[in-house]
Amino acid sequence: MKKIFHFDSPADPYIADAALLCCFDHRINRAVRKFMKKQGIERPDLIIVAGGAKTLASPRNDFEQDFILEQVRMSIRLHQTKRVIVMSHSDCAT
Repeated sequence: MKKIFHFDSPADPYIADAALLCCFDHRINRAVRKFMKKQGIERPDLIIVAGGAKTLASPRNDFEQDFILEQVRMSIRLHQTKRVIVMSHSDCAT
């Protein structure tokens, strides 16, 4: 494996401000960042998948919903997350 750049991330544990489930559609990145800033979310556990909240509301299969819920559980267990935010956008192709 070729190392492209060197970056040391902090090894200290942290408490997440929120677990945030959103769509991977690049068009909403700016809106998601602005929303997090306005809500004071500086340390999010981002769960980014095609469809975002739609994966919980109308999953295409059992795996999809189970995967998202497990990610939320891990955020709660590992980073003591107290708030979960689910987002979607109106023109989502999923």
